[in-house]
Amino acid sequence: MAESIQCINQFNQMLQRVDQEIDPASFLKDNFLELLKERVIIDTEGNEINGRLTELLGRATEDARENQRTDLLEPLARAIVRNALRRLRYSCDQTLGGLPTGPAYERSMPDAVTPAQFGHEKVGYPMSDYPRLSFLPVGGLGAPLCEIDYSTCYLREGFMVQDAPIRQMNVTITSPSAPPVRANLNSAEGTYSALYPLSERTYDLPIPFSVTQYSPVIPGDYRSSSLPVEIIEVNAENPTDKPVTITFTLSQENILGWYPKKGKDDPNNPHGNLVWNRQNEGNYAESFEHDNVTGLLFQRAGDNRQQVRVEAGFAGEIAIASPSSERAIVSANTQNNSLTITLTLQPGERVSHPITVAYDLPFYNFQYDPTNPASPGARMPKFYTRFYDETGQNARRMALDALRDRTQWRQEIARFQNTITDDPTLPDFFKQALLNELYVLPETGIWEATEGRFAYLESIDYKMYNTSDVNSYTWALLALFPELERNDLLELARLTPLLDSTHRWFGTDRYANIPPPEWKHLYWAPVKDAGAVCHDLGGLLGEGIFPFRNTCNEFNWSNANMWIDLAPKFALRAQRYLSFMAQQGGVSGTRTEEMDFLAAAYPAVKLALDTLERRWGERATHLPVSKGIPDWTYDTISGHGYTPNVVTQWLAALQAAQNMATLLGDNETATRYADWHAAGIPVLDLLWNNEGGYYNAFFSPTTEGINANVHSDMFFGDFYASMTGLPTAVSDERASRSLQTIYRTNGEAWAMVGNHGPLGLVNLRGSNGDPNRTEQGDEGWTGTMLLNAAHQIRLGQQTNNQDLVRKGWNIVHGFYNVVYSSSPDSQHWEFRTPEGYVNPSDMRYNNASRPYGNETGRAPKYMRALAIWAVYAALKDNQMPFNIYENKIANVRDTFPLPFEGREPVCRSY
Repeated sequence: MAESIQCINQFNQMLQRVDQEIDPASFLKDNFLELLKERVIIDTEGNEINGRLTELLGRATEDARENQRTDLLEPLARAIVRNALRRLRYSCDQTLGGLPTGPAYERSMPDAVTPAQFGHEKVGYPMSDYPRLSFLPVGGLGAPLCEIDYSTCYLREGFMVQDAPIRQMNVTITSPSAPPVRANLNSAEGTYSALYPLSERTYDLPIPFSVTQYSPVIPGDYRSSSLPVEIIEVNAENPTDKPVTITFTLSQENILGWYPKKGKDDPNNPHGNLVWNRQNEGNYAESFEHDNVTGLLFQRAGDNRQQVRVEAGFAGEIAIASPSSERAIVSANTQNNSLTITLTLQPGERVSHPITVAYDLPFYNFQYDPTNPASPGARMPKFYTRFYDETGQNARRMALDALRDRTQWRQEIARFQNTITDDPTLPDFFKQALLNELYVLPETGIWEATEGRFAYLESIDYKMYNTSDVNSYTWALLALFPELERNDLLELARLTPLLDSTHRWFGTDRYANIPPPEWKHLYWAPVKDAGAVCHDLGGLLGEGIFPFRNTCNEFNWSNANMWIDLAPKFALRAQRYLSFMAQQGGVSGTRTEEMDFLAAAYPAVKLALDTLERRWGERATHLPVSKGIPDWTYDTISGHGYTPNVVTQWLAALQAAQNMATLLGDNETATRYADWHAAGIPVLDLLWNNEGGYYNAFFSPTTEGINANVHSDMFFGDFYASMTGLPTAVSDERASRSLQTIYRTNGEAWAMVGNHGPLGLVNLRGSNGDPNRTEQGDEGWTGTMLLNAAHQIRLGQQTNNQDLVRKGWNIVHGFYNVVYSSSPDSQHWEFRTPEGYVNPSDMRYNNASRPYGNETGRAPKYMRALAIWAVYAALKDNQMPFNIYENKIANVRDTFPLPFEGREPVCRSY
């Protein structure tokens, strides 16, 4: 691979510090500690993992001795370090396109592995299965386009299509001193780097050459973040002493009118992969010139405005644009839909040349069958149409505007990212995962224009928007786009009184005969009970409950109306929003604005908690009790009686609601919730396992007794209480003991099976570390382990218990190891992070003679992993350093009015 002049010099200067007396292992630890952590050679405490550093240096020594014949002057220690860094894929501080190489994720191109080898789905019932690994997407929030390979696309809302790429990129490099080099960049070798929203592909060519792609998803900038635009930067450097000419060509298929169709392997399989129908009869392209800009405008035959108004396919325009300059000549070819940029670089010169792509496809089209153009459904305008109207005739203008604004966007992205990447208190592996996990917001998000409501999918398998139990683990929207968090809470509040008495069957539980006779009625029941918090805001599972249509609960696995964790989570999220905005120095708005939110949300909080207590509360303690069927977010795990996960939620929610009631002068309710809280506190003693030092997974006051498993998610409510300024229900001493136990049984003992490096935390384990042997109990859920890590780190900081802090970081490192690293433990889930994964060496919960192997994951591209932003919030004590809250309300109110203003909550039956 061609290295830049600066990179070669920097690398050689660093190596000069290595002489024959230096121990290579010590030198690497002293100078490349973050690199060793990122490659999962050592853990977060600096300890070698399973002999990996020894193995690395052994191979590097073999390399060095083999090469000594050609470089007799280099000391052996220096040669060992050089080869170790080569094996670690060490590169300079920045890529050619400006990504910091430590915090930025990277992997080799083309991919050496596929999901068939690693990261294959573990579930036995029909689920999505995709043949390729993933990249970061381009496109704005609510305006998803494709992943940067343009073979994986989310252009059709709710459905991911993996097909032949719809874009090709080629380059030719010519120089007077060398023969021409031509490369198809779709298959060329190189390195892929990613730090959301930036992606860069650096190619192994005779000169340094890369392509950067991004969209302006910028925290606090609601307008720019909504745009369906992509910026491409062609980066090159001429390290030779002769001029070099680079000819870069981008060609793209005109997708207007396209639909997805059933997968090519089995067109009749409803669970098969989707591919494009590629019906483009009548499509054409026009070239255009504007000042110094040359572009292509993709069109479709017929009345485009009418197509946009009535059709459900890709209707509108697509534009590609690039400026000419003294060193760049741009030409357009309408026959093959291509744009060609010819760049001339003098010796030592470096260039970054822009191209912008805009997709003006202004409507969402939700259909019962997305592969059938005539299928009934619902339409709604996308949020960006507030700035470019709903005609679908604005792609050229959007592409030109993006050329104008791209420099400012890139500066704002850098300003935001630098706050994280330049923070010396954060390890590089954490910076990488923290920023890159944001991919799921634009890739699966929708953002409607009428009232500014945003939602994103639970996963590409679980096609439900803003699933409330799962979304409560995430902190990203709250921290980076708090208006979207606010709107979601107001939507849930508005829908809490809703009654949808339409009956339907719920879940596969009825086929397995799981529910006992006394609970059978819960599986043939109303879609939505009045007073129950919505499980989701609609989706695409075939129930026809589309998002933002004054309905909810597309979820049909079980009846979420009887779940006992949705109401307390809603109350805690409302309290979290209020306290978070106040914790940003009060700059989010005035006291009046905060009280407006509280006044809108509190009636639903009160209704939800009261309804839950009346239906499922134990009479003496008022605590919601599990019914021996899956009635919470762990929807295949059953238990009887009290569980610490819900107990801590309920107790914290009562305190949150009591606080809200007091602020609004509802003293009677405040007193009642205080009484309920006092009645519930003693239950924690019933759950406490003093010998093991943790809270039992379940305790039933009746004959079922105790379930003594260790649940890694036992302190959900206490973490929320700690983060929102409320007293925790559990003492610091018991919390510390429990977290230590969880780390030992659900972390260390789990990873020890098969002698793996850190894996994070498994959901349930026996008190001696034995497998739980239930489907979800044997899984480590990404959001659960990250929230637990956040709690460990926060409690450790508050009590000066550095052991807790270190173990919290090791949990995060385990998540990173499985999802993002290239270590032997990696399942290569990057940019399709699952809900959960298993230890591949564990024996299957339903087959004790067979290990899980490469069938490890559940539900890729899952929202709950955004709990990694809870880790960041815990580290920063909820004080976000992004400077995006100052005058926030005033800046966005003109185009982002308060939703549901002047409207009464929906309360209707069907």
